[in-house]
Amino acid sequence: MKNLIKHIVIWIFIAIPFVSCEKLVQTREELIINVNNKTNKEFILICETNIGTKQIYINELESATINFVNEQMVEVDFMGLSDLGEEQRVITKDTKLYNLTDTTYFKWSEIYNNEIEKDIYFQHVKMTHTENAHLNYTLCDTLTIDSTLLPIFKKDYSMLEQFKEYYQ
Repeated sequence: MKNLIKHIVIWIFIAIPFVSCEKLVQTREELIINVNNKTNKEFILICETNIGTKQIYINELESATINFVNEQMVEVDFMGLSDLGEEQRVITKDTKLYNLTDTTYFKWSEIYNNEIEKDIYFQHVKMTHTENAHLNYTLCDTLTIDSTLLPIFKKDYSMLEQFKEYYQ
């Protein structure tokens, strides 16, 4: 019995350095936003995330894509078990969609408390998530703009000044 306890204690001391060590691993999270415009209207999408803001123009009956990539080195335990923290994630803060044709807009930050408008929006968004490898994720949101999304848009004449390059 003493021999068994002695072997267990020895194995614990051998295993502790390996189990308690942390190693650096490269993580990558990518957010891809695809916009499919099925109307005869022109749009600008502005997406704000924790790692930056990007804007794209979507012509009538066309599609466009925005990509956000956050790559970092993070410490994980010896077994490689860890989840991405908020600082390694790509987090969407706001989505703004401007209809240049009739000076209307949609902002996620203005409708997320309105259940009816939020339901209409989510009927037009398809979200997928894939884990390419441990701590490497791709999030893909596809937004389809059609005539059933337009009722949640609000009038905004300030767009004439904000996007004056499109109205000249």
